[in-house]
Amino acid sequence: MKSFDMQRFLKTLKWIIIENKHKLTLWTAASTLGVFLLEMFFFYMNSPFTDSESYWKVVMVVVGTCSFFITLAALISVSGLFSEFSTKQRRVSLLMLPASNLEKFLSAVIYSSVVSVACILLAFAVGDTLRMLTYTLFFHQPLYSGVGEMARDLFAMSHNTISMGYWQLMLLEVLAPIFFHATYVLGGSLFRKWPFLLITTVQIVVTMLGSMLMMFFFRHFDFSFVENFLNETTGKILYYVFCLLLATVSALFYWLSYRIFCRMQVIGRKWVNV
Repeated sequence: MKSFDMQRFLKTLKWIIIENKHKLTLWTAASTLGVFLLEMFFFYMNSPFTDSESYWKVVMVVVGTCSFFITLAALISVSGLFSEFSTKQRRVSLLMLPASNLEKFLSAVIYSSVVSVACILLAFAVGDTLRMLTYTLFFHQPLYSGVGEMARDLFAMSHNTISMGYWQLMLLEVLAPIFFHATYVLGGSLFRKWPFLLITTVQIVVTMLGSMLMMFFFRHFDFSFVENFLNETTGKILYYVFCLLLATVSALFYWLSYRIFCRMQVIGRKWVNV
């Protein structure tokens, strides 16, 4: 059997989607209702609107709040890429599929990272549209779409970054989400229970320890020579080294996740998958 075949991969992905279609549908419907109720709450608490500008400001607050919850839900989905196969029967079904380990692993990653996140975005779009239609038909307010504002903000941010020549910043904007994705994929592959909480706790602890270590060095050592060493050229070199390190660590996390999946057993430990 070849390590990767596109037809087998698509069939495996289709099988995972079918196995989880009821939960995915319920999750999407509940998220749609949650977005609608959240937006209605924000608009109700800030009504009546004296002009279109005040109405638009509430739309921007709603977009920011929903963006936070969308990001949170996406990370939870990514970290739970194997949570659907926590029972012995479903684990056996996954491991016994006529597909290679790489195809099974990629199918689970695509399902949790693309299919589930697409359903989250769909829920936001539908919930926002329902809010917009409700306020337009019953309260005679102007049509301001949160989805449209979010899309315009993302486009304007990317356009400004490119037009100003900040390709280095664009590189970091791409590598940072990939790094976080790889981190939560690794956590979802390693931890069997509460993967999102555990990997988030680990990230917070590592960040706090790193910050405390940096503060210790800056307080007890003289770094004035750094100002003489750093210039535009050396700064760019260090920036690219940091980006390369970020990409290397991300690739390492993906590889470790795959190796952990290859060692996954039908009956594993209580908290980890190896």
